[in-house]
Amino acid sequence: HWGMKAAHARRMRDLARIWTRQVTPHEDYRLPTEVPLSVQWTIVLGKGKRQRDIDNTIAACKPLMDGIFDVLEADDKRVTQVGVRWERGTESGIKCRIASLGTRG
Repeated sequence: HWGMKAAHARRMRDLARIWTRQVTPHEDYRLPTEVPLSVQWTIVLGKGKRQRDIDNTIAACKPLMDGIFDVLEADDKRVTQVGVRWERGTESGIKCRIASLGTRG
């Protein structure tokens, strides 16, 4: 069981790296250094999909966040706020928005 779960997490992290590279201009993009960050996940629930509870949703997003932060070369320990919202759609999907929370405090 653990081996299958670890393999799935590695695959999700790899996919997140690929997707992040596709949407992020690597030379121009820099996260503000040393400021706290917010991560907002939007989970699109396709037809017939059930909404998970919040703690399981955040845990399921962990490998994705690791892959995103690998590409951004930032430490995800800077994330001080995590939000999750759900939308209904024709197909399932996930969106992630990362924002600066201002100055270090």
